[in-house]
Amino acid sequence: MAADEVITRAVLALPEEREARRYLQECSFDDRLVGVIMKASGTLPVDIYSIEQVLGFFAYDNSDVQGDPDAVIQGRRLDVAYLAPARLSRWIREIVGDAALADAIDAEAAWIEDPNIYPPRMRLMRELVATRVLQYYDVVGIRFAADGVQADDDAKLRKEQ
Repeated sequence: MAADEVITRAVLALPEEREARRYLQECSFDDRLVGVIMKASGTLPVDIYSIEQVLGFFAYDNSDVQGDPDAVIQGRRLDVAYLAPARLSRWIREIVGDAALADAIDAEAAWIEDPNIYPPRMRLMRELVATRVLQYYDVVGIRFAADGVQADDDAKLRKEQ
């Protein structure tokens, strides 16, 4: 597979509602994941306490579009949010508890020919985690309203009672 092309083959079965709620919980300080944002001004460690925060961390990375003339971020400098796939999958397996997502990350990372090229790994991790978080949301009834605010169907029902 070419380094600039990432197509995930993983298909993740929907988790049970109880599992999805557990996977969305924040972990303790001792169980946090630490990623690194690398900028021209230096490196910045970032503490990550939940699978949703992993997605927020990924938002700092623009390494896959740097040099693309159509990218809207070209005025910014290169920012790399670094997180090794093996480290992320281990944290997801051991702390979050989602072995299926961890297995998918490991399997997909193995398809990338050059382990030294980071953007394809970032894209596959971002795609897999985003897809899985959306599955969690679907299972637990979290929906996004038109204004971007999350609406939990269960919370609405509790308020109405």
